[in-house]
Amino acid sequence: MILEAIPHPAAQVNDAIGPHALTLSYSACNGSDQKSKLQLQECIYLSDCQQMADTLHDLQNSYATLLISIRDLQSQRLYQ
Repeated sequence: MILEAIPHPAAQVNDAIGPHALTLSYSACNGSDQKSKLQLQECIYLSDCQQMADTLHDLQNSYATLLISIRDLQSQRLYQ
């Protein structure tokens, strides 16, 4: 089994919500004086998406590490 590098899913978040939402949330997250309710909601939404993307990436890395450990244990077992 060959394990490939797992790409960080944060780029997918940008694709999913589009540039308009990114522009709104950028001003809301960076202390703009004209924060609207929509901007604040977009900021929270983007933050949640980024957190979920980071969590997913961590889980993918843990899974890949687990697969490597299982492979190593299986190969050790073959040599014994």
